[in-house]
Amino acid sequence: MARSTRIGDDVRVSVQGIAPVVAGPGPPRVFAIAATPGGGIVVGTVARGVVCSLDGGRSWVPQVHQPGDGTVTSLANDAEGRLLATTETSGLHESTDGGQTWQPIASDLGASALYAVLPQHDGSLLVGTGGRGVLSSPDRGGTWTAVEGGLATLTVYRLIDDGPGRVLAATSTDGCWAIMGDRSEPAGLPGATVHALLRLEEGTVIAGTSGGGIWCRHGGSWSPAEHPDVASVVHVLCADASGTVYAGCSGGVVRSTDGGRHWELAADGLSGRRIFALAATPAGKLFAGSYDGVWFSVDGGRQWTPTDIGMSGSDTFAVAIAPTGDLAAAGAGGAWTSADRGESWAAAGSGLSPYAGYGWCWLDSGDALLATDDGVYRRTGDAGDWSPSGLRGKRAYVVGQPAAHVVLAGTLGAGLYRSVDDGHRWTGCAEITDPLVFDLLRTRSGHLLVTTGDPGSGIKRGGIFRSTDDGAQWQRLTTPAMSVYGVAEDGAGRLYAAAQRCTVLRSEDGGNNWLEFSAPGSGTDKSYAIAVDRDGRVYLGTDAGVFRSDDQAVTWADCSEGLAGATPYALCTLADGTVFAATTRGVLRRTDTSGWQ
Repeated sequence: MARSTRIGDDVRVSVQGIAPVVAGPGPPRVFAIAATPGGGIVVGTVARGVVCSLDGGRSWVPQVHQPGDGTVTSLANDAEGRLLATTETSGLHESTDGGQTWQPIASDLGASALYAVLPQHDGSLLVGTGGRGVLSSPDRGGTWTAVEGGLATLTVYRLIDDGPGRVLAATSTDGCWAIMGDRSEPAGLPGATVHALLRLEEGTVIAGTSGGGIWCRHGGSWSPAEHPDVASVVHVLCADASGTVYAGCSGGVVRSTDGGRHWELAADGLSGRRIFALAATPAGKLFAGSYDGVWFSVDGGRQWTPTDIGMSGSDTFAVAIAPTGDLAAAGAGGAWTSADRGESWAAAGSGLSPYAGYGWCWLDSGDALLATDDGVYRRTGDAGDWSPSGLRGKRAYVVGQPAAHVVLAGTLGAGLYRSVDDGHRWTGCAEITDPLVFDLLRTRSGHLLVTTGDPGSGIKRGGIFRSTDDGAQWQRLTTPAMSVYGVAEDGAGRLYAAAQRCTVLRSEDGGNNWLEFSAPGSGTDKSYAIAVDRDGRVYLGTDAGVFRSDDQAVTWADCSEGLAGATPYALCTLADGTVFAATTRGVLRRTDTSGWQ
């Protein structure tokens, strides 16, 4: 992602800002939130365990005693006030003090991942597993038996009570199943991936699916609800004390006030964020969790405010070279510059808090622009502070200047925008039909490329668009149907693109045709950044580390020594071959003779 005075100058930078699945610094990735009977809030994260608030979310305390492996997939209260937590690799745990301490529940669950737990009034437990259906325990985890029937080999994401003696299960590949005692049977939406279920007091059941939107069961039949496009993928459902229902989606939160029949966008403040967790307190406060933290609302979801739960740390999302030759970085804590190749850093102005910065751009006028969680911010002069410069409420992710007075800003959730007055006024680029814009590049031939993604169908898709007139018009290039997170160019004009699942695309003809290569990884690892150094060596930043190819992406070697588990969001190469990475441990540097440090 070239973030210099002009997109495509001899500075090669690639920046990403999606939170990784790793422990350590960086915004927490939240999969579960629960309001406890005592008025507390407990947040379950990936790899970092739980954090608790005993005062309704005003202050937060990370816990020393954590449930199992620290990856909490769901939370549930039982009738006796105990809190239960399912984990990815270490079974089921319980807390008797509102999440402050945890004890494992003895079981013979083996290595099954657990995604849901449903405590019953008689003290028995049901858990939803990865690939083993539903397991039942009559003695609070002492012994377990599988629920019989076709459910036995499915992955189960949610469990809810569905009337006396009946439980409803949401499955990964075959819709809903009903459980009666130790047997199961299909209960609607065959073939669907159902992530979320909610039963209202009058008996209506609402189901959130992946790609099929929201469905309601009134009586015995299911029917689709009317909802915005962002609700085609739903991860979680909850209701508040007034009966308003909320759905966490792939692009924000939607709300229904008529029992799930009709839905509206709850707020623009969470637009573009994948919401995996929702909870409502008895006092009417809402909490939402995503890949990059927690938000709360006190007005029924109309406005959302980020809350610092104490896990953010020192992550950086962007690193670039300023026109002065200084290094510049941005992240969750603001923006910084370094005049000594990263040995020391100074804050680059104030005015960004609480928003994270994702990408720099320096204009011909001397102003600097920064893509942030709250649109584009502007800084005038080296000693100035930051102030809004448009696209407020949108998550701007990349910004660049391809020509005099022309500025492009890519967002996560609202597509690409263009300005012809140095970033003061913005117009949407309707030809960029994908909502997620990850990267911008001006090639040596003068063409512009943007890389995009679209998670709305339930399957990640996206691609690459090209413009030959400084961004006024765009054409989608022919690439595999997958999200593309970054693009870079070598000295010979070859293009390289980092796509999902550690796939690398290469073009020898300016993007007309692309070859597909696989970099090392588990098949589930995510690509974050791609860059090319002075010698044409290609660097790829992934969940699994940094890899380098010396033969135009055909083969790859691991060059992660010194990363120590940090995830590289951005890569930047200097003319002398030094590589900088923006990571969950700040900015790191690597040379041909030393590892990352």
